[in-house]
Amino acid sequence: MTTLSLGPISGCIVTRQAPRVAVPERRASDWIDVRCLEEQRAGVSELSAEQRTLVSEAWLRLALRLHRGVIDGSRLTLELMSVGAPTRLLDRAEAHSSELTEVAAQAFAVASVHAGTELAPGGLELTDALRVDPVALVAGVFCEGFLGGEIVLHVHELWWEADPRPEIRSVLAVIQVAARNQLALARDVVAWLLQGPASAAAPGGNVTLRGLAPSEVRWDGLPLLPPGASDPRLAQRALLTPDKLEGLKTDWLRRALNAAGSAEFTSKPEATA
Repeated sequence: MTTLSLGPISGCIVTRQAPRVAVPERRASDWIDVRCLEEQRAGVSELSAEQRTLVSEAWLRLALRLHRGVIDGSRLTLELMSVGAPTRLLDRAEAHSSELTEVAAQAFAVASVHAGTELAPGGLELTDALRVDPVALVAGVFCEGFLGGEIVLHVHELWWEADPRPEIRSVLAVIQVAARNQLALARDVVAWLLQGPASAAAPGGNVTLRGLAPSEVRWDGLPLLPPGASDPRLAQRALLTPDKLEGLKTDWLRRALNAAGSAEFTSKPEATA
């Protein structure tokens, strides 16, 4: 079964298992933001050892998914080049990958300070073939970047409802900015593809691409609480309740599909690079 696995920024289409991410390593690395590491020390002492472990594991999951996003962003640049995308889209795709590198470094800092040791990503090789067919590419970007991005922004609302601690709030803020930038990029990529090389998929820019069912959405790359756990101190550190996510999934998906229906996917085609 094909599903949309959601992380903190967007989605990733997978079959059966979670997306591949790097294996974490206990070592010093420039993947850990030093300034953020110091800021995150505030409030750690008020947590028990068990709570610190939960926060560290949850944020490590998030950080590794952001790290994977850097690679996915670079792959998108190559895919766009293969279908003759304009330089404005290529530059934005590369800039987004760089942005995710900085955001991931902050997430690794949160995970590291709660673990009491520095945690960094190991190597990651993704062997999936590039999507060089324009129709396959527009379907993938639409599902992963646009629908996934719309749902993720609703997930972010739960973070703010929990009144996160100031040092956590600053990291969540940069994650949200990156998510909005990704969504805007996905929207423009879909618009260009539909008006150009993938016009056969949706004549006139009318989006008729496949939607999703709630059962096809999962939360692999988000910081989650263990089933049944509930603690405001953990919620203030952005740990989400799986049951609440599941309860809101249908409504969020409906809103994402409505946003797709009203999105401007009808921009005029540009000359290719």
